[in-house]
Amino acid sequence: LEDAPEAGTTVRAALSELLPQERLSQLLAGGHLTESMLRSLMDLMEGGGAERLLQVLIHSELKSVRRHVFDVLVDMGPSVIDDALTHLDDPRWFVQRNMLALLQRLGSLPEDFDPARFLDHEDARVRREALPLALQQRDRRPRTLVTALRDNDSHIVRIALLALHRHTPDAAVPTLVHRVVSNDELPDDLRVLGITLVGKTGSPLALTALVKLVTAGRTFFGRRKLAKSSPAVIAAIQALARHWPEERSTRQVLDLAAKSKDPELRESAWKTRKRASSTREKGE
Repeated sequence: LEDAPEAGTTVRAALSELLPQERLSQLLAGGHLTESMLRSLMDLMEGGGAERLLQVLIHSELKSVRRHVFDVLVDMGPSVIDDALTHLDDPRWFVQRNMLALLQRLGSLPEDFDPARFLDHEDARVRREALPLALQQRDRRPRTLVTALRDNDSHIVRIALLALHRHTPDAAVPTLVHRVVSNDELPDDLRVLGITLVGKTGSPLALTALVKLVTAGRTFFGRRKLAKSSPAVIAAIQALARHWPEERSTRQVLDLAAKSKDPELRESAWKTRKRASSTREKGE
């Protein structure tokens, strides 16, 4: 119709038949409407286009359709925000998740919008989309990070750890130690990331936690025993040597690792000592 030689009355009438919500939904339900066709339809709508697309995003069962609609809504920009916000009151988790994901892409949000209220949602998929929005609120950022580190969803913990790379607030250190560094139920890569971050804080609490992590009690004669090799133990040894090289407990740990029968621990102790020594010499 767009390519018709003349945009006469018949063509305009035919196009207008495609605009009602019911007809638009029927077109999209088949999954044959391309993104470019969808954009053409939006150009014909004088108003209410965002809400019509949001209804399709909510009700379409086809992932390909939802993806096309989502991309068009993003390109429509901030004009979509108010309509998207109204749908956050919908109790269905997938509606809230999709609206939060859309709001992430749309940019500036109203000052009175509080995404933190979704951080305790029962569905982790909603919390995952709410967290990046909540982290944008600088005054609440430390509290948001603590909440995320306490979450039982590893994906959310990962987002929080990556956010801490920029800056680790003092308020987040205890939670980082107890819920990540000392949590042997977390995946190794998350614990290693947490150990790296907490080492940079120089916190006494972090020092105590890392020494405890790399040791497995004491011998009959009261000497420390080294824990079995693992990614977390090796990362903790490296963090201790890098950030607390003069501490007696650090030197004891490195001595134990250097004498260990485990080749990974021996190599880690040797490399860590060499690197720490080189760093001190450059500093002098």
